[in-house]
Amino acid sequence: MNPELADRFIVQGQRAFDEENYQDAIEPLNIHLLLFPEDVSATYLLGQSYEATGDIDSAITFYERTLTLAPQRPDVLFKMVHIYRGREAHQQAVDTLKRLIEIAPETTEAHYLLALSYLSLKQPNDALPAFLETIRLRPDDVAAHYHAAILFEENGEIDNAIVHYEKTITLDTTLIESDIGRSLQTPMQGVKATEVEPFFRLGAIYSQRNDEDNILRVYQPALEIEPEHPETHHLLAVIFERRSLQTETENKREERENAIRYYGLANHYNPDNFDWHYSYARLLDRHAETLGDDYHKHAEMAVNEYTTTIALNPDYVDAYFYRGMLTLRYRQIGKTLYRYSQILEDFKQVALFQPKNREANYNIGVIYLEIDRHRLAREAFERMLSYAPKYRGIHLHLGKIAEWEQAWKAAIKHYEAEAALIQQPAEKGDDIAAKTYQRLGELYYAHALDYNTAKETLEKALALDDTHVPTLLNYANNFFSMDLLGSAAEQFERVIQLEPDNLTANYNLALMYEYTEKSKQAKAQWKRFLELNPPEQWKIEAEKHLRQ
Repeated sequence: MNPELADRFIVQGQRAFDEENYQDAIEPLNIHLLLFPEDVSATYLLGQSYEATGDIDSAITFYERTLTLAPQRPDVLFKMVHIYRGREAHQQAVDTLKRLIEIAPETTEAHYLLALSYLSLKQPNDALPAFLETIRLRPDDVAAHYHAAILFEENGEIDNAIVHYEKTITLDTTLIESDIGRSLQTPMQGVKATEVEPFFRLGAIYSQRNDEDNILRVYQPALEIEPEHPETHHLLAVIFERRSLQTETENKREERENAIRYYGLANHYNPDNFDWHYSYARLLDRHAETLGDDYHKHAEMAVNEYTTTIALNPDYVDAYFYRGMLTLRYRQIGKTLYRYSQILEDFKQVALFQPKNREANYNIGVIYLEIDRHRLAREAFERMLSYAPKYRGIHLHLGKIAEWEQAWKAAIKHYEAEAALIQQPAEKGDDIAAKTYQRLGELYYAHALDYNTAKETLEKALALDDTHVPTLLNYANNFFSMDLLGSAAEQFERVIQLEPDNLTANYNLALMYEYTEKSKQAKAQWKRFLELNPPEQWKIEAEKHLRQ
């Protein structure tokens, strides 16, 4: 009757919808559709109004009616998909998405949501192609790559999984857990949708393949973001430590320092693993040994880690042993001076657990000697002879004890027994061999009066250490006793080259010059000797020789 009123109800409904008064929009829109049942826009608007008021069933009814009137409406299909997914009606979501993809096959979001819906239906084999299609349409879709990688991994297609994990970690992985307008939280059971999870999953694959370069490359940035992974820190520490021990490694110190860092982090996040503390201590110990006089910091850290190991496992024998070796090596570590009696307790603890531990018992004997407990030292070394008669150094120290007791023949026998254990030819740096020959040579000269044997033995000592002044003096004196004054003079001269102010060498050299009738040299040498300000008795003797 009044055509001008034809738009009254649609206008009224649209106005209410625009003002978000969705309940007020429903009645005028229904009246409008009674008058104009094929109005597509009004039908869709009414469906949206019902959805906004929470009447989802009515919303679906009018969305379906909209599609009946206008089948090519992806926006309407998306509305229905989100409703079905919200209701966890995933099969209906799949069916709707398939309809949408038929209409708009290049719609990336449709393929992605189809993949998620298949996952919700526990149909991963159908989900994977949908994720791959998402990637084809949007190559930098981080969530699609991540899910594809997981599905390939679960299918055992590890190489394909690596490809997609690698792509994932090159993208902005923060998008995996952030809200960018669609649900990125995966419906897969046991899978974390976090920024760093792709790194950890990829790192685990490389770990299974023992691919150390890629393990380090992938795990390190992940641990910077999420460090609470002690096992991973420990894995990196072990890799760096192993590399630091390889002969072909150029940057050994850098590798050790990296290992130290990751052992520290592993123990920080899991402080109760005594094996880790012990490994950390050993690494710090070895590193300190490479630093020369700058050992204090790392040696102190090593002592602390050995101590922590023992606190966690009081039966951990090696921790006692290496703590003892470390403190014996340096004595002064940082502000702490370790007394011999303190160090001794660590080796005693080792011997308690392992009564025939040769190194521990040997060091017990050595320390007893250092603190002048000669009887206890002898007992320790003699016990060792019962089960380790060829352990080098035992007879050397028993010889020293016999010398202290002035049992010269016994001392010689021990030194001869030690000399028999020296592998020939002896090499420079063999400290036990050098000391054995030094002491044995002196005893042959001074007590056995066997000058020829003394000469041979002292020459062996000097072949190992030709700057040892006491040995050079004994060698010179032995020549004097053999009436080889020129040879004696030469050895005294060698001493003076090493120690110009050595009183014994200067005095005896003057005598050699005098005895060989080298008057000018003797006179000059006596004057040089007097310039050294010798003790009074020596001074009187020298002045007497000079006058003569």
